[in-house]
Amino acid sequence: MSLRQLRTKSLKALGWEFTGKAIAQSIVLLVAIFLARFLSPKDFGLVAIVMASVGIGQILCDWGLGAALIQRKNLESIHCSSVFFINTISGALLMLGMYWFSDGIAVLFGSPELSGYCKFLSILFLANALNLVQLARLRRVLNFSLIARIEVAAALAGGVTGIALAFYGAGAWALVWQMITMGVMALALTWFYSSWRPKCLVSIAALKDLWSFGLRMYVSNLLDVVCMRIDIIIIGKTHQPTLLGFFERAKVTNQVLVQNSSMTLMSVLFPVFSSIQDDLASTKSITQVGIEVLSLCTFLFLGVLYLSAEDIFEMLYGPDWAFAGRYFELLVASSFGYPISALLLNVLAGRGRSSVFLRLELIKKFVWALSLMTLVFIDLEAYLMSLILQSALAVWLSIHAVSRELNVPTYQYLRPVVVQGLISLVAAFLVHYLIARVDPAVELFAVILKSLAYLSVFLLINIVLRTKSFVSCVSQIRVEIDQMN
Repeated sequence: MSLRQLRTKSLKALGWEFTGKAIAQSIVLLVAIFLARFLSPKDFGLVAIVMASVGIGQILCDWGLGAALIQRKNLESIHCSSVFFINTISGALLMLGMYWFSDGIAVLFGSPELSGYCKFLSILFLANALNLVQLARLRRVLNFSLIARIEVAAALAGGVTGIALAFYGAGAWALVWQMITMGVMALALTWFYSSWRPKCLVSIAALKDLWSFGLRMYVSNLLDVVCMRIDIIIIGKTHQPTLLGFFERAKVTNQVLVQNSSMTLMSVLFPVFSSIQDDLASTKSITQVGIEVLSLCTFLFLGVLYLSAEDIFEMLYGPDWAFAGRYFELLVASSFGYPISALLLNVLAGRGRSSVFLRLELIKKFVWALSLMTLVFIDLEAYLMSLILQSALAVWLSIHAVSRELNVPTYQYLRPVVVQGLISLVAAFLVHYLIARVDPAVELFAVILKSLAYLSVFLLINIVLRTKSFVSCVSQIRVEIDQMN
């Protein structure tokens, strides 16, 4: 496949993946906004504890073998079947484990309701395990259009279930059954549309072959998942469920609006970089353009979101949730590192440098652990502020590692990020200073005014300075227009 064909196919896949994620997560967000009118922050906090535990346990089903199936050049049926049965056994054991220890979890967090939630949500371990190989095969061939349709359908089914139960007074059980419905629906649709079926074959040799790459990726992913959810468990243990509910809504809203774009990039770019892992020149070219365009888009979007964060949150969830607006603002400010790191880490993963990938992730998680200490010994807001510094250091570490891998000067990849970050700070400061003098009374008007003002100032500075990021964005847009014509 030529570089031009790969670029076209990857852009199409990115479009499908992003669209599917955007629609599915928008549905989930809209359902949560509706449910927030019926449920209390405590309900969201209690279910968040269980889902955090499920999320951490879920990664144990995969063992990094899903990524290995995508990355492997010559994939055979024995590899897929062996991984399928290992995943299924792992999922079944985790399901039984959570069911067995559900009462203990309820005692640990001092909430008897958790026992029932754990018992029912444990089914997600098995449902997700049965789907891992199917989804890996679809991602390997960049069939993100099917994945997108499945995710949207599952989100709709879960949303309808959750809203119906909340309307009839089911309380937190509306959230529980929403999650179960989404997982089971995704499983059913994936198997219905996929033609692959496992064979009764299990090969230890095939698994070892995959583990040579997948084991390091697994450890990295395990650390990532733990880091994404352990703060919820700590807050659930040390604070009231109501405060956890505020934090959980702020975090999930930020994930829907910001961090899922990073997951989209990881899903699409990993198979792309895997297919050109032996072509150093193409990898350098795609990485350079990608980081320039992504830096501009990231700071453009996050600047708008940050300035209006508290207004947006109160407008979405209502005045009863206004306390969580500050949490949401700080989480947005720390999110610039996610999409940029996603691009850079895919360069390492796609080229098969799982050992470098793992070493880099271990360093990042050590830095994150230092941030977590502020949550344990100071307070929640200090922890959220420390995440901003942690995100900046994570970006620098990723750039340094990729620069060494591709034999490119570090400043070449670092410069677009720093330039766009500084422009964003200047634009945000100017807009905040000007809008503070106007102070619109209506939240919607405030959001619109701040957004338009920031977009204008940010783009104007880029145009005047003719930054490389802006030039690259314009060039990419022109290429797409030419192809359409």
